[in-house]
Amino acid sequence: MDQRMLDILTLLEDAPLDKINTVLDIGVGDGEISLWFANKGKKVTATGIEIDSYNINKKKFTENNISIIDCYVEKMPFPDKSFDAVVLSHVLEHCLDVGIVLQEIKRVLKNDGYLLIFVPPYSNYVISGHATTGWNVGQLIYVLLLNGFNVKTGKFIQYGYNVAAIVQNGNFLLPQLRRDGGDIRTLYEAGLLPQQINFNDENHDGFKGDILNINWDRKIRINKKQKIVKLVIKVLPYKILKKIIPFFKRMLDFLNLHIK
Repeated sequence: MDQRMLDILTLLEDAPLDKINTVLDIGVGDGEISLWFANKGKKVTATGIEIDSYNINKKKFTENNISIIDCYVEKMPFPDKSFDAVVLSHVLEHCLDVGIVLQEIKRVLKNDGYLLIFVPPYSNYVISGHATTGWNVGQLIYVLLLNGFNVKTGKFIQYGYNVAAIVQNGNFLLPQLRRDGGDIRTLYEAGLLPQQINFNDENHDGFKGDILNINWDRKIRINKKQKIVKLVIKVLPYKILKKIIPFFKRMLDFLNLHIK
């Protein structure tokens, strides 16, 4: 089990497990998350594509009554409002249409169900199979809200190589949006964004997405790349840093390519 998965299991300890009985694990991978929930007494259903190619311990899955279904996330064979929680761990970056995926998850989640989502942090490096090159907390908040999840009371964190969120299925109508300038201000005025967001200007129409933690009561564990960047910013005065931004950007590209 690698460090990324260890971090995911650590973060899952902060999920409202007492409110979760049925779990859908989308993109089951090697099965660690499904087994983790099963060991906590939850009824687990797992999905994937070409599951026979996965490194799953099928004996343990059978012993823990974990169902496995081969299907695409964009169209799943489950009735509406089937699950208390859906886990989407490092799957969204593989999807061509994020909106369709999140709408399908909303469909199979109960009205007050939880989405437990993990995506990689942004990188300039293009990876085979990844339709997007990563996320930050702010972008994840925005996309989840646009797809009807309750981000105002959600938990968000960047933890190691995971940008993570725990959000409930929303039961609200979005205000009319233009899909252009003014939309974030409209969402802010509707009271749908977390109060902890710091806006760039008085118009409340944009904010920096590199947020480390919102509503998540856990010490942040930063990776090597983040440590190097923080050290450079701390040591160098802003005037000097501003002058060497071109070099600084090249350094970030190098770190994205070679360090996780």
